Formats: sequence, C-alpha cells, structure tokens
Amino acid sequence: MMHGLMIQKIMSIFIILKILVKPLNIIYVANTVVYDSRSDYEYQYDESIPGSGCEFELNHDNQEYVSHAPRGGEGWYFVGWKYISPSDNQVYMFDAVHKIVFKENGGNGNETFEIHRKLDDNTYEPVVTGISSASGVTMFAEWKYEQRAVSNTYNQTTSLYDISVEGGLVLLNINSGDATTKTDY
Repeated sequence: MMHGLMIQKIMSIFIILKILVKPLNIIYVANTVVYDSRSDYEYQYDESIPGSGCEFELNHDNQEYVSHAPRGGEGWYFVGWKYISPSDNQVYMFDAVHKIVFKENGGNGNETFEIHRKLDDNTYEPVVTGISSASGVTMFAEWKYEQRAVSNTYNQTTSLYDISVEGGLVLLNINSGDATTKTDY
C-alpha cells in the first residue's frame, strides 16, 4: 500500500514537471569578428586605443576592417593569422595586414563576410567569400619561437666556459645503426 502511494506521488510530480518545463531554444548569431592573439597580450581592434578589445562588429555602418600584427611575448615571432572555415574546415593563412569586409547582399539575413589578402601594389584581393555573418569570423594568431644560442668556448687556463662573441662552424656526425653509436656528434 505504501509503495502504491509513493509511486502515485512520483507520477504526479513527473506530470507537473512535464507541464511546467518547456523546451528552450537558444539562438546565437555571432555577427562579429574576433582576433585571438593566443599570447599574453590581447589583440586591440585599434592599436592607438588600449582596451579597444579583440572583438568587434562589422555591419552596414562599419563595413570593413584592416588588421595588424598582435603583440607577442619575448622571443616569439608572429607568423600570420589563421582562419578555419566552419563550412568545410579548410585552413587559410593571412599576413598581419589583411581586410575583412561585410557584404549586405540585399539584406534579409543574407549578410556575409569576406577576407581579403593585401597585394604588393597595396590593393586587396578576396580569398574567402560567402562567410555567413551568423557564424562570424575568428582569426587565430600563429607564432613560432625564435631560438637563440649563446656560444661558449672552453678556457684551458681557467678550466671554465666563457661566453664567446666569435662565430664558428659546428660539425655534426650522425651515425645510423646501433643506439650507442648515435651519441657521436
């Protein structure tokens, strides 16, 4: 008898929850351009205005943006901006200076973005077109680390290594085969 009453209460709670809880549809439209510097320094939309941010909107009032290189950490070299197309996952690389253009295409939700590369004659050429404004554009900074070496020479008088300003040639001898012989360099 007790189990039947408990099951009945649980069923009542379930019915009430089913009536009260409706499906929730979340609609998100990016409609923005984001530059992810992937470094300790946030990309600034306007280099002359600190805090201008890395995300901004292009629209019929503000239809294009010309980018610049982000600020990097000590020893890091900026390679370029990477864009990954959400429609086909194709990867595109752009120089520090490129242009993103907003295209109205007659309105009615048909707005798109284009990414243009800068040519040697300072004009721009479209590379990626038809990017839905609903998906937005996200550019990722690509970096490489500049490897530096400080050469040292062995000082036979002091039996210490001294920093050397002289250049030189390093010969490497790589042997294949047994692992014990691979340490000969």
